[in-house]
Amino acid sequence: IAAGNGVNTIAFFGQTVSEYGFTPIGNVEIIEPEVELSCRPCGHLGHDNCPKKHHYCMETMSLEKIVNKIKKFIK
Repeated sequence: IAAGNGVNTIAFFGQTVSEYGFTPIGNVEIIEPEVELSCRPCGHLGHDNCPKKHHYCMETMSLEKIVNKIKKFIK
């Protein structure tokens, strides 16, 4: 909804990947895990719970990278 209204958007892709086509349109920054994971993607829409019980796809996203992308949009 935000991207459709021209608002800068940050999209997080943990369990799924942006190549599946769910990337918002417009001025979008994509954040994905910093490491390659053999279990990723685990589904085209992700899951409520991690099938491997570890959620490395979300836990390995760099907080510094997230903050820097937010700062980029605030300026």
